[in-house]
Amino acid sequence: MESYRIIAPQGRGTFAARLDELHDSMLAWLNEEQRQGRRLEYAKVFMSDIQNQHADFCRSKCFTQLLQNCALSVVEQAPLDNSKISILAKTSDTAPDYLFHALRLNDDDTRGMNSYLQTVLLFERYIKLIGEQGLDIATHLIRTWIYVADIDVNYQGVVKARNDIFRQHGLTADTHFVASTGIGGNTAARSASVGIDFLTYPAATAADQQFLHAPDHLNPTHEYGVAFGYGKHRQARKRGARRRCGTADRTPARQHQSPARRRRSRNGRHRLLHRLSARPLRLSAREFAHAPATPLHSTHHRPCQGVPPCMARGNGVRSREKATELNSDEAPPPISV
Repeated sequence: MESYRIIAPQGRGTFAARLDELHDSMLAWLNEEQRQGRRLEYAKVFMSDIQNQHADFCRSKCFTQLLQNCALSVVEQAPLDNSKISILAKTSDTAPDYLFHALRLNDDDTRGMNSYLQTVLLFERYIKLIGEQGLDIATHLIRTWIYVADIDVNYQGVVKARNDIFRQHGLTADTHFVASTGIGGNTAARSASVGIDFLTYPAATAADQQFLHAPDHLNPTHEYGVAFGYGKHRQARKRGARRRCGTADRTPARQHQSPARRRRSRNGRHRLLHRLSARPLRLSAREFAHAPATPLHSTHHRPCQGVPPCMARGNGVRSREKATELNSDEAPPPISV
């Protein structure tokens, strides 16, 4: 059995005081979970100001005593309750059958690199990591969460890089795409535009995976220039584990829309996004109905070189080698949020 909990401090004191409260709340919950035969398997930490909070978090009891040995992702996506930091945690009474890599870049990595090159670099590091274990991106990569800083500026480079990487590895509109989310989020390095979490199932095969297709309600993503799957279903541990992500045109009468009308609809969404980013705006009922949906927060940690030592940990299925490099619209492994 798996259990999930979102934990956030209730006090509104200093960040250090909130970390202490978070530790106490997490510890109490984990003790109760232990009595039920479950242990901490995964956690995703949401921060409101990661560049000023990350070092304090790495020194805190919450990290050093509770989180540093589990699958861990850390990202700046401010909690809606103004708690400054919150944790989505998962416990389980079974051993993990997946690998989870939360790959992040440091300031040395990103020197002279735009969002396209940073995305390519992260994918290349991931592909090298799983290649050493005899795995490949087309069969074994189930899900990615791509966190993009200043997303209005950097998202196009991320999309192009993902398209190019997937195409190089045989992932096309004629085969399948990996379930993937691109969403606004910052990492600890000030110059990093991109951070990526990768969910991998070493035992996955093509035969045990099904991909979501709903042409009457969901435009195929390649029609608007992106390469990701809306979701996939994989049968695991004799039960279904579903992955979903993305947003698109959900028009039941899509079959009656001409390509020109679909382009106008897409361009209208782009104009709306531009207005939203340029100034505060009161949305009319029509604009609100057509505004792009914003994915909910998603999310062991294999580090990318140069990240603080406190973040250099292993992955969901323990790696045979010592980790030497460092650091989520719907799911932490193996769920969707």
